[in-house]
Amino acid sequence: MPRTPSTSQKKWIVSPHDAAKAETLRRALRITPAPPEDTVRRALECAAALMEERGVRAELAVGARVPAVPHDTDQLQQVVLNLLVNAEQAIESQAARRAAGEALGHIGIRTGRTAEGGVVLEVCDDGPGIPAEVASRIFDPFFTTKPPGQGTGLGLAIAQGIVTDHGGRIEVTSRPGRGSLFRVVVPR
Repeated sequence: MPRTPSTSQKKWIVSPHDAAKAETLRRALRITPAPPEDTVRRALECAAALMEERGVRAELAVGARVPAVPHDTDQLQQVVLNLLVNAEQAIESQAARRAAGEALGHIGIRTGRTAEGGVVLEVCDDGPGIPAEVASRIFDPFFTTKPPGQGTGLGLAIAQGIVTDHGGRIEVTSRPGRGSLFRVVVPR
């Protein structure tokens, strides 16, 4: 009598449509309501050693009554980590601070609530700011102002894609010579 292959021995053919549905389901299962400050703290822990080594201080200010919003914590952590690393690298690029022996700079991270009950995450730095001539391109894939070998130009493009997938948006305000503020808004 021929033996029937077990499920683990069967080969499955999956159409691209089925694969897309499976990925949507996997993502839906990862999305859970969580306090955004927990996600921010994990990102800060990942970047802490690099920032300390480079003399950059980071401070987290948690807003009152910030709601837990449904999000993929790993993906939102990636967004915050990308913003922290970019801020640290922008601050580090200021050679005058380094030559003077002073702390390189400061990164502030704030969480808050929107009027509609969503969440705001802000990452601000006192780095050199974003020059006006490149500001419109910073979210373009593969665009970078960093020297070759120091950046892929994907960090902000990926961050924007993740935030958009969560129904949110990223806003940026920058004043050359004064620093930048990235504001991530995620709806409830």
